[in-house]
Amino acid sequence: RTIAIEISNIGYLTKVGSHLATVYSDKDDYCELSEDYYYTKLDTPFRGQEYYATFSDKQYNSLISLLRYLTAEYNIPRAFLPEDKRYVTGTESELPNFKGITSHVNYRTSGKWDIGPAFDWERVINGVNA
Repeated sequence: RTIAIEISNIGYLTKVGSHLATVYSDKDDYCELSEDYYYTKLDTPFRGQEYYATFSDKQYNSLISLLRYLTAEYNIPRAFLPEDKRYVTGTESELPNFKGITSHVNYRTSGKWDIGPAFDWERVINGVNA
């Protein structure tokens, strides 16, 4: 059994000159590189991408509240995959026997980038377990 939660996010961004653009059009500017509060740049690219749109404080706070409610209401362990397993998909992952909170990147090898290493997992983990 699973409960799916969708968090709206642009996902990865592409560098076009001094701007970052959405994946939907390399002509639409998302932000300037100087506006680093709108994006996260990863030291190690995830799924071939290094720039990702950030999530808002309201999104993080709402997600934490929702996860705290759902874990209490449905007796779901407040456990998260360890960091070294958090982005692994398929049969090599710990998913078949894991009971807790995962992300759609654990189930899909392509097409989903937003809940990757640019997502502030520690903020969510700490908030859910507070």
